[in-house]
Amino acid sequence: MVAVDFSDSSLHALNHAASLAAAHGAALTVLHVGEPLHPDWFFDTSRLQKEIIKKADTALKAACGKFCEGLMAKTEMRFGHPVETIVEAAEKMNADVIVIGTHGHTGVKRALLGSVAERVARHASCPVLVVR
Repeated sequence: MVAVDFSDSSLHALNHAASLAAAHGAALTVLHVGEPLHPDWFFDTSRLQKEIIKKADTALKAACGKFCEGLMAKTEMRFGHPVETIVEAAEKMNADVIVIGTHGHTGVKRALLGSVAERVARHASCPVLVVR
């Protein structure tokens, strides 16, 4: 399984995951986790949420089409907290490995933003390949 957020680093991770899948004859799940919009008392967010889903689905299929040609690959979209959702998805699908990109933040920026890749590696029950 590879987690993508459409950043350059996650697409680089997708490329590595596709190479690994091809080398081992493995199936690949390309996962995108979106954070849901919370309903607002004054503003209906349902239409905006549908637009976000449509754009993410299009981008997910395009990325998979570009990197996963000839592979047994599928795309999946889930919503929730990225770390928890990635770890949970990997457990439910019995993933052999999670491939995830890192933005390479260091120092204060990393301390303030945290690292999704680092937290996934800490909490996942399967190996995690972090691609830089």
